[in-house]
Amino acid sequence: MTKQAPRAARTRDEAQRHALDVTVLICTRNRARQLANVLESAANLRVPEGLRWELLIIDNGSSDNTAEVVGGFRDRLPIRLAREDTAGLSNARNRGVSEAKGAYICWTDDDVLLDPDWLQAYAAAFARHPEAAIFGGEIIPVLQGPTPDWFAALADRWPLTTLLAKRDHGDREIPLDFDKGIAPWGANFAVRTLEQRRVLYEPTLGVSPLQRRLGEEAEVIFRILRAGGVGWWVPGAKVRHIIPVQRQTLRYVYEYFLSCGETAAYMER
Repeated sequence: MTKQAPRAARTRDEAQRHALDVTVLICTRNRARQLANVLESAANLRVPEGLRWELLIIDNGSSDNTAEVVGGFRDRLPIRLAREDTAGLSNARNRGVSEAKGAYICWTDDDVLLDPDWLQAYAAAFARHPEAAIFGGEIIPVLQGPTPDWFAALADRWPLTTLLAKRDHGDREIPLDFDKGIAPWGANFAVRTLEQRRVLYEPTLGVSPLQRRLGEEAEVIFRILRAGGVGWWVPGAKVRHIIPVQRQTLRYVYEYFLSCGETAAYMER
């Protein structure tokens, strides 16, 4: 009987069958101005020599000039655009998974700025940890002014850190552990494509015009780790999450945590 190769070697061989090494994936809907900012930061990434990558934008039914903005970066980035007209972030994410050509998918949002070393840090982590399926990096909130005094005073404290998607598990690599709260959030995480295609995003979760629910990425990360998947915190993979003044109000705080409550009630049910 032929001896079976170790699991890490098998998954590495399978990953190498993909056309590219990495797909950077952003879902967007009617945020062309914000999208231009993150694409500008992507154009300034320090890309490792020889890395085969693409930047895939999923337009989730925009009526603004999103396509024009994407087109304006084709001479600076390996960028392409696909459209998913069924509204809902999970639907857009799943369309991105089906379109991705990379062995790994690096997820980020249309309202961040990528650190120049972001892609380089993830690529190095993929090489160091061929056994791993999930990776996550730091999210640094950046408040656009004018910021209310009460908001500025509480921005570094829970629960506003949750609303601002602040994520920081330190400056060294550590294993992800969902039960201990050591897990990435949607603005900055990566998934090996093999596992990602087995565990898709639940359409009844995620931002949508039809529902308030959140947490579609947390549910995927939980399922992969609970099934035995390995994950690592990647401290060098940083993004800055831009918080506009509209999200620095009592009204937005109320609406955000109402969404959290609806999500929790739905998952419990």
